[in-house]
Order: sequence, then C-alpha cells, then structure tokens
Amino acid sequence: MNTFYILTFSMPESMNSYKGTSNPIENGVNVTSQMVKIGQCKGSFRKKDYDRTYGDFYRIEELWQTDLSVSELRKVERNLQKEFYDYIIFSPKKRKTEYFRKIIKKDLMTRIDLLLNKNNTEKESKTKGRKKMSNFQNGSISNSTRFIKGDKSTDNAKKETHIWRVEYIINKGKGRLFKEINADDSVYRRLVDRPSYKNNDQKILQDLEYDMGHQWIKIDK
Repeated sequence: MNTFYILTFSMPESMNSYKGTSNPIENGVNVTSQMVKIGQCKGSFRKKDYDRTYGDFYRIEELWQTDLSVSELRKVERNLQKEFYDYIIFSPKKRKTEYFRKIIKKDLMTRIDLLLNKNNTEKESKTKGRKKMSNFQNGSISNSTRFIKGDKSTDNAKKETHIWRVEYIINKGKGRLFKEINADDSVYRRLVDRPSYKNNDQKILQDLEYDMGHQWIKIDK
C-alpha cells in the first residue's frame, strides 16, 4: 500500500520548504498558512521527514492508503496540477510545485477522492440518445441499494461535477451503496451543484435520477 496526502500549515511567518539545502531561497517555496501541500509516499506516511521540515507547523489534513503504484500517484499529482493550474504556488525558478492556495483545499480533496477511485477500464465509445428518466420513487431505494456503472459513458456530460460524481459511484467497478452516497458531506453530495441544493438535510434522489436518466449509473439488480 502507498500513501497520498494533503497537508495544511499554521506557521506564524513564511518558512522555506528547502531550508536544509545550500540554496533554500532559490530551490524552495516560502510556505505560509495560506497554502496546502499534496504529495505521495511509497508505503506509509513518513511523519519524521515532515517533522524535520515543518516542525509543529503542519497538520495532516487527510491520508489516502491506496494500491496504486508510486508512478500512478505521480500521475495523479500531475493531473491535479493541470486541473488547478491557476492555484499552484510556483518556485522562484517558476517551476510547478505540490503547493496550492488554501482556498481550494476542499475542491482538491474531492478531486483526490475521485482520482484515486477512478475506474481504470477503458471508456465506452460515444453513444447518442438518452433513456427516459426512471422516476423511481422514494420507497424503492434503501440504504442497501447498490448503484453501479450504467450503460453509457459520461462523454456527453456538460459539467465536470457530473463526471466526477459518476466516477465516485462507479468506484473502480465496485459501485457504492445508497447509504454511503447519501451520507452527510459525502463526495456525491459535495458534487451536487443544482441551485436548490443547500445542505445535508435535502434529498439527493433527483440527482441520482438525473444520472440514471443519462444511463451513466444504474441500480445493481
């Protein structure tokens, strides 16, 4: 198992991330409490290494244990750098780093969840047409209802949030139970972007019905 992580910081003044090198100003980033850092480790998180670099001024926001290889995790890093390019903190030499503006911490965590659980099978070829929405009733869905990949790809999706939440449900081909999808602050709920959705007290059946109507997901029979 390897590890992917996201760190936050609380230093009272900026701290160079390469403070132990012969030329820290040139090589490193001046880390502040307004940044987050992503990264990957072979095996478990190497806390002692980060203690030496940041002292008591960092916090492990979240760790993800995964079967993905280190090279695959580096690809996840590159994807995040590409998707959140406008929020990257660059080094003095204008190189991309693993540091981002803290304002996008929640979005980064949501995207990491999805990228690490992304279905690795090939995308289905583009298809046309839509199936009429199922209009399933509240009584037909229970906590043990499992949603799985549907018969069509998300190539026709107009919003990235729709693609991401479908990837979350597909879950590497394993699907997800309604109990998990419907949980407070679940990844799916964080990706519901209709204006009328406000908080965890609201139902998400209409959003699942939307995804089913496009045949992106379906109920496992």
